[in-house]
Amino acid sequence: PPLRLQRPLPAWRYVPGEGPHPRDCDHGGAGLSPEDPPDTCILRGLDLLEHRYFWACHEALEQAWKALRHGDDPRTPVLVGLIAVAACWLRRHQGNVRAAEVLLARGERLLAGPLPDGIDIEAPALLAATRAFVDTGVWPR
Repeated sequence: PPLRLQRPLPAWRYVPGEGPHPRDCDHGGAGLSPEDPPDTCILRGLDLLEHRYFWACHEALEQAWKALRHGDDPRTPVLVGLIAVAACWLRRHQGNVRAAEVLLARGERLLAGPLPDGIDIEAPALLAATRAFVDTGVWPR
């Protein structure tokens, strides 16, 4: 998919326990700075999610969530749901089906219904693809 933000994607898809941690090398991580506003972090997180950079997606969305969590921004629970979905993909990839199931259930609960402005993603399609991956372990094309 086209990128929402014109920032290069990370050098590789980091999976915890596989390869060096992005903070310990020249990986690029989520490609954000601490000064980036929540809207930028959300757009970056969505780009990373759609391009299967699940760890980096989690980092980007968590940065936005931390900035918004003490207010009443309607995107906050949706960010938690997207973070759970990204973590679900990683856990299933690592073979931890039970953890993936728990994370997917949280994502399904938080992503049900219409999404607020600023979260431009097809949640039903994302959840269906995630469910299929959790059930089969086969990466979608």
